[in-house]
Amino acid sequence: MCGPAGRDWKESLAISEVTLRQKSLATGKQGKKSSDNRGGNPRFDRIEGILETIVLVQADMLAGTQEAVDCSNVLQGDELRQLAKRTDEKFQKLAEAQERMDTALTALMGTVDEIIQRPSA
Repeated sequence: MCGPAGRDWKESLAISEVTLRQKSLATGKQGKKSSDNRGGNPRFDRIEGILETIVLVQADMLAGTQEAVDCSNVLQGDELRQLAKRTDEKFQKLAEAQERMDTALTALMGTVDEIIQRPSA
């Protein structure tokens, strides 16, 4: 089944926050250290953390949107192929019916010609 895993924005935010924490632990950035580099203002750290979380949530939403678009393209492609197949089958049936009709009309015209060309008694 294609499409996003059905996450809402709260789940995406929680996942993004965990990802952000993991990245900061991996790079060695932790709350107090980064604020010490900027003069010890923890408010900037909170704002920076919130902005990073927003960026991660938006990236996750964009990825989910792209996945949904890709999924819809696949589904539309499948629907289009099925529609083309059904259309071809109907045209084939129509062509067969037309051929039977032509045969029947030819036979009828032959019968009418015979009746018209008979000498009157």
